[in-house]
Amino acid sequence: MQNIIIDDKFWDIFPDAQINILIVNDIDNHDQNEDYVKMLNDAQIAAKQYITRDVFSENEIIQNCVKYIKVLRKRRRSFIYRSFIKTGISAKRNWTY
Repeated sequence: MQNIIIDDKFWDIFPDAQINILIVNDIDNHDQNEDYVKMLNDAQIAAKQYITRDVFSENEIIQNCVKYIKVLRKRRRSFIYRSFIKTGISAKRNWTY
């Protein structure tokens, strides 16, 4: 069995995240069930409206997500810093995420 390691920084940024893992053994995926093929094709077409550039990180939706994450980090640092000041705990630690 393989281990899956999720960095603590991920949980700092997304404390309410849920990660689901499905492991399937001995499956023959060569069967072309038309329902599944249609769902995958529909999902691919729907994704094209968001993923318009070849370089994944250049897509607007991805850039917006990165900006949002940076805002969350700043808010969290600000909150932590203010909390330390209120409680009298030294806030001279270099906070990195």
